Amino acid sequence: QAEGRGVVVVDQEDHVGLVILQPLLAELVAGEHLLPVRLVLLAQIQRGLDGATADEVAAMVIAYEPVWAIGTGRNATPEQAGEVHAHIRTRLRSWWGAPSAEQCHVIYGGSVKPGNMLELSSQPDVDGALVGGASLESGSFWEICLAAAEAAEAALQEEYDAAVEYETVAAEVDDLTEKVAAQPEVERDLLEAA
Repeated sequence: QAEGRGVVVVDQEDHVGLVILQPLLAELVAGEHLLPVRLVLLAQIQRGLDGATADEVAAMVIAYEPVWAIGTGRNATPEQAGEVHAHIRTRLRSWWGAPSAEQCHVIYGGSVKPGNMLELSSQPDVDGALVGGASLESGSFWEICLAAAEAAEAALQEEYDAAVEYETVAAEVDDLTEKVAAQPEVERDLLEAA
C-alpha cells in the first residue's frame, strides 16, 4: 500500500511489518521466532527503502520494534537492541554509504520505560526511542526524557575524555620529537637500538 511518499508493507505470514513514512519515519517490526531477525530486517530494509536515495535515507528515522514487545511490557535487552541497531546501520552503510548511515537516526521502540531507557540509549547505535504507552503518563515520559539526556551527556563526556587523552598523548609525542631532534646523538642511539 503506498500513499504519496509513505509506504506500508505488512507480511502477515511471517508476522513481519514495515512502515515507512519518508523522509521522516521508517518503522521496522520484526517477529521474534519465525525468521531470524537479521534476515527479516534485511528483507524489510530492501523492500521498504527500495528506490530511496542516500539523501532520503540520511533524513529518515528508522525505528526497530520487536513484535513481541508491542504492548506486552517486555522489551529487548540493551545488548539485543544494540546488536540489531548495529546490523541495521551496517546495512544502511553498505547500501547508501557511511554519511547516510550515520545521519539516519535508528531508534528503539518496544516497551520503553524510565527503568530501561538509560541502558537502551547507552548503546552506540541506538539513537533514541519510539515511546508508546509510557508517553501517555507525563511523569513517566519525563523520566524517560531525563534518562535519554543522561545517556547523551555520558556519551559526550566519553568523546571529550577521548579527545583530551588524544591531545595529551599528541603533546607528549611532539615534546619527545623536539627533544630527539635537539640531540642528534639520541636519535642515532634510538635508531641503533631499534
